[in-house]
Amino acid sequence: QAQKTGTNGIDMGADEERNYAIRLGVFLQRYRFAKKLQVLLIHADSSMSVGGIVLACAGAALGCGLLVFLLLHTALLAGAATVAGAVIPYALLRRKRNRRLKAFNTALPDAIDLMARSLRAGHSMNSSIEMIAEQSPEPLSSEFLQVFKQQRLGLHFRDALLQMGSRVPSRDLQFLITAILVQKKTGGNVTEILDRTTHVIRD
Repeated sequence: QAQKTGTNGIDMGADEERNYAIRLGVFLQRYRFAKKLQVLLIHADSSMSVGGIVLACAGAALGCGLLVFLLLHTALLAGAATVAGAVIPYALLRRKRNRRLKAFNTALPDAIDLMARSLRAGHSMNSSIEMIAEQSPEPLSSEFLQVFKQQRLGLHFRDALLQMGSRVPSRDLQFLITAILVQKKTGGNVTEILDRTTHVIRD
């Protein structure tokens, strides 16, 4: 019973922390930096909220500043450590975003080749997207899987592609989306367009 009580206490504490982070995030939405931070969280595919990352920055700042002050007893260095600590969670988030974007761009040309081969074999665009989701590495796999699921749920193909473009800040992906949407609107041989797109991206 004591073990259960302890576990429940931990769970309740975690829930209270999450609720506080959510309330803080709602409060911060009125500020421009919070909106930019939300975009960064989406691009990094992070499960943290705006309030959570702000609390992490505050905690890291307090911890680093206090540790340096206790060790060196210098207010100036403690202040510098506080600033550095506040930046650490944000820097790690940007690093995660950059690594995810690099992995996406690296896998994208092969995925476009796979899409072109699939279309030549007589598959539909939806089936080609599903094949990319099944055979490509992360994070490209999960992004195309989300596009496929959104179409299955009734979202327009154009909107599903544009939403993926907003989640992944890749110029190569924007080039691909533009090429596909232009082909959908004006017609033309989609496999040739995909081949040219892959060639341009690799160049």
